[in-house]
Amino acid sequence: MFPENRGSSFLTKAGTDLSIILQSHFPESPALPSHPCTKPNMAASVPQPSDPCQLCELLLQVPDSAGTATAMFTGVKSKYFMLGFDSNAKFNECDVERNANSQLSSIMTWAQMAGKHTGIVTTTRVTHATPAALYAHSNNRDWECDSEIPPAFKDCIKDIARQLVEEEPAKYVPCGRDCLVEQA
Repeated sequence: MFPENRGSSFLTKAGTDLSIILQSHFPESPALPSHPCTKPNMAASVPQPSDPCQLCELLLQVPDSAGTATAMFTGVKSKYFMLGFDSNAKFNECDVERNANSQLSSIMTWAQMAGKHTGIVTTTRVTHATPAALYAHSNNRDWECDSEIPPAFKDCIKDIARQLVEEEPAKYVPCGRDCLVEQA
């Protein structure tokens, strides 16, 4: 798809309507209509199962960045406040078997499997929900470090920072491990 020795980038900008992004990059193109879900007061309405505005998360009309980034990077709708799992995983609870059956792979994994180099560029901490959706699997986006995981689940799941250092696909990202682990 790309010429030899050429790269590609996948960039995201949270909180902006796609029509605004496209118009700003391609001003000569005709104006695109805004998505119906960006209309004022949409957040106040009660979502229905067939609601076209439920694009990124299940059960909620106004999503958070964990579920939306999971949907964007995996192509599968997720749940509010969860990273890298489909809708079968439980929020704020950890079940080893259920989590194993609910794990999603992301565009970062797919790129690495295709032999591409990957990286994360962010203006927030790398364990925050949006960048973490590229590599982490967590029943709660706030489980960024071990002290945030409830004691009952510490043997069930690794915190997000530890997944960045120890698990695929993030352990292959330059600076991921080197920047977080003290060098001997």
